[in-house]
Amino acid sequence: MQFSQPPQFSDIPARSIAYVASCVVIGFCVFAFFCQVELKKDVSAEIVAPGEVKIERASGLVSQVFVAADTPVSVGTPLFTLERDLSLAQDGSVRSHAWAREQAARLETVDMRAAVVQRELDGRIASLTATLATRRHAQAIQQQEIAQAQLQIERGAATLARLQAVAPYVEVDRIERAEADLAQRRTQLAQRRVRQGEIATDIGATRSAIDAARAELARLELEQRHDRQDVRAAFEKSRSTVVVASPIEGVVSFSQLMPGRYLRDGEIAMTISATGQRRLQAMLRIPSRQRGFMRAGQVVRLKFDAFPYARFGTLAVQLERLSDNTVASAGPAPDAPGGLAEHYLAYAVLPEPFFTVRGQRHEILAGMRATAAVVVERRSIAEWLLPPLFEAMRG
Repeated sequence: MQFSQPPQFSDIPARSIAYVASCVVIGFCVFAFFCQVELKKDVSAEIVAPGEVKIERASGLVSQVFVAADTPVSVGTPLFTLERDLSLAQDGSVRSHAWAREQAARLETVDMRAAVVQRELDGRIASLTATLATRRHAQAIQQQEIAQAQLQIERGAATLARLQAVAPYVEVDRIERAEADLAQRRTQLAQRRVRQGEIATDIGATRSAIDAARAELARLELEQRHDRQDVRAAFEKSRSTVVVASPIEGVVSFSQLMPGRYLRDGEIAMTISATGQRRLQAMLRIPSRQRGFMRAGQVVRLKFDAFPYARFGTLAVQLERLSDNTVASAGPAPDAPGGLAEHYLAYAVLPEPFFTVRGQRHEILAGMRATAAVVVERRSIAEWLLPPLFEAMRG
């Protein structure tokens, strides 16, 4: 049987609706398998300034403030002074003054002990130097005597040779006396040479003793420096007055200090902005399960806690870099050892330190909290609607 035209089903109009519904269902199924949707999650974010340093974790009573807000500072510029111990010493003086006096007394003791040993070593070196000069003088005299003895031996040998040449005409006693005199002179020469060797040995020993004393003097100087450094380190570790200096060159952008104010641990005392670094960044803390689909260059949207997104909307930023390792940060983490949560960090540079809504400009400040909507997974609509089926198919 051949059909040139599809049946009209004019007697049953509902069949047309069934065909249309079937086509719609088939089209939706195809669309569901090929169209992907993005699953987004919110992660915590904070606005940070790369060139900004927060002076914190210093506690004590502020006694002096050297700089105010909007003041340029350089590396090492004193910022403020803290008094960490307000108690008095046993003599009733201020603790910082008592510590300063004790440090001066300890340094004086170290210097006096080193001075005593140094005087002893200087005296030893002076005595050895005098002994060395005496022995060198004796050595020079001994060399002159050896030269004279050699000359006398040469003369005695010449005299003996002349006497032996005319032996038939001279007495035998005279020749024997010449031979005995020559032998005696040679014995004296040998003794002087032995003495010369002894003097050279003594000179070498004296030089060694002088070198050892000088080395001990240098070691004493090093020990003195080390002892002074130990005294200063102990004083710096336990002193009650602390002067906080600027670690970078920049401008004091924030300060809440005044003399007489007590600064608690963890409280931000000052904020210093580095010169030439004004761009703000958003630092995202990404949990491990949401890291897989995130890439550099991905666009995320920030929802600031200070500006409700239902009214002010969101700010789109682009991720520049992501960490490859987790970083421990303070936060609620019951399962983590030590109560520290571990996150991956991602950074996105804000295009401007403000955003505009309905013609009104709103400033973005460092330290503001935000929530970032990030894409953590992409699925097709079918996978999203039927996850158990696809999980069973993939084994």
